[in-house]
Amino acid sequence: MYSECIPNREKMYTFPIINLPSETNLSEDDIIRIHDNHGNTIELLGSGGQYLSASSVRSGRYPNPVTNIPRLRKMNVNEDDIFLCAYLKQEHIGPWKLRPCFCKKESYMYEFQIPENLQTLEPPRVFNTHVRPNNLPEQFFEKRCKTVFVQRNPKDIAVSFYYHYKDLIKFGGTFKQFMDFFLKEDEPASETNVSEDDVISIHDNHGNTIELLGSGGQYLSASNVRSGRYPNPVTNIPRLRKMNVNEDDIFLCAYPKAGTHWTWEIMTMLMQQSAEYHPHEKESYMYELQIPETLQALEPPRVFNTHVRPNNLPEQFFEKRCKTVFVQRNPKDISVSFYYHCKNMIQFSGTFEQFMDFFLKEDEPVLHCAWYKYTLEWEQFFRENLDHPVHCIMYEQLQQNAVEEIKRLATFLKTPCDDKLANLIAEKCSFQNLKNATLKVKKGEMSKILFRKGMVGDWKTHFTVALNEKFDQYLQRHPTTSMNTYDI
Repeated sequence: MYSECIPNREKMYTFPIINLPSETNLSEDDIIRIHDNHGNTIELLGSGGQYLSASSVRSGRYPNPVTNIPRLRKMNVNEDDIFLCAYLKQEHIGPWKLRPCFCKKESYMYEFQIPENLQTLEPPRVFNTHVRPNNLPEQFFEKRCKTVFVQRNPKDIAVSFYYHYKDLIKFGGTFKQFMDFFLKEDEPASETNVSEDDVISIHDNHGNTIELLGSGGQYLSASNVRSGRYPNPVTNIPRLRKMNVNEDDIFLCAYPKAGTHWTWEIMTMLMQQSAEYHPHEKESYMYELQIPETLQALEPPRVFNTHVRPNNLPEQFFEKRCKTVFVQRNPKDISVSFYYHCKNMIQFSGTFEQFMDFFLKEDEPVLHCAWYKYTLEWEQFFRENLDHPVHCIMYEQLQQNAVEEIKRLATFLKTPCDDKLANLIAEKCSFQNLKNATLKVKKGEMSKILFRKGMVGDWKTHFTVALNEKFDQYLQRHPTTSMNTYDI
């Protein structure tokens, strides 16, 4: 009976022995850790966007996908091979058992075996797999192998997957906590591997240390890369520079905490001609926080947002003269907002004045990059590329007269925007409404970090007289074109 073929979820499966144990070797640097908000962690190993439990690889239960999947893609297949493809827990053991075979399906499971094992199996061979199409053998496409695709209600999949995880990797959380992982929309990036030799430690005079990873003068927090939150810029930024872009792609460029999220939401509303919030957080479209494959899969029109310097943008950004929106803000307010951001994001434990030792550091590396270098390099780019379509927005002007600034932006983007739409967007993108939407509509974990006060002039409640003088001297040493527009 079909029901007899369904495994009892209370029992562990017996998997075939992997004949070549070298494929179970793993480097701890390859392990990607994903977390929920309840203290649960799952360790993964992956390649090509396909991930297996690291604990099951360590034990020898599975081959290491980091090395095995690239080898599987090169394996030979026969024209009469059949591939049974399904997401996990779709009970595809039932259809697989329709063939005459007395082996467990795992003996024929593509990603659980090494190529040498699969190629010794006697035909007719019915392979079963959970991998994405891009991870199947190249000959699968060339020989047009027959494919059976199984689907199931994803809510039932989630329940079955939870019990599978409890048994297979000893997941200790509740079902509700497991759903934080199942519903996770941003996948761990294959670019999260870190060599500790690449980590740069910077220090202040008070015992505070920030660890960085970077490329092209652009630096991210090493702790956020290790945790899998961000891809590793050491390897990812060079790949991003080679990615394909479309002529209608738009790049929103700003230093951290200059109003990127606010402007991005306004731009997406203008592009969709509706004052409705984008269903995803802006980080899904954030250039340096994604790998090229993820960005290139996004549907146009695409509004990317980024904090990188011009030299780290895609080469095609310059060739195709992509529209660019550049946002600026009083650097003193930026420094205050950046301090609270770092307290939440990288657990910086120093005082505000101690943080300013890092912010005003003139010899890089610093987190992201030095504000004055970022600003001067973008101003130089604008002077030297007068034919590049650029629209500049001042944070303070956007807050003072949002409707007019939204209409100016719409003119640049060549999107219709009457007074009614401009007023609706201004209302939806007010600080409090946007903060609430990020928490409730998008259900984003970043809302508490992205939004604090959004005030103009909040620096005056944080700066001492001595610190203000120190900051003014910093600005005088590195004058920018925009400096005279700020109340400093």
